[in-house]
Amino acid sequence: MGLRKGKVCLVANAQPLHEMAGNFAPLLANWGGEAQYMTNAWEQLDCERVKKLGTPSIVVALLDVADPEVAVGVGHELIYAFVASHLGMANVRSRIDFESDIPSSCIEGVWQPGSCGYDQFTRLPRS
Repeated sequence: MGLRKGKVCLVANAQPLHEMAGNFAPLLANWGGEAQYMTNAWEQLDCERVKKLGTPSIVVALLDVADPEVAVGVGHELIYAFVASHLGMANVRSRIDFESDIPSSCIEGVWQPGSCGYDQFTRLPRS
């Protein structure tokens, strides 16, 4: 977990949410996401209600990833991921570790179950 301290981990395109929904399900199904479900304290918590707080949400952001001081840990060159995704190629994914606050002006949307944006990912948790 220390590797992600102070970072926002992002996927650069939507394809992994379709193809690798199982990797995202624990983050979306548990309140607190990774910060909670990957600790012993969470496993020992005796309150199922607390574990189910919140609503699964995908935050869509439009970010400038040109600054290497802010956008680090890019899985591979983004241009390849963008072109391959546009061409409909399989297994296209790229992760960006964003080491800065994301301004509210960069948030394009918040998708939750019931919204068209979220519901296109049929294998993601609904609650």
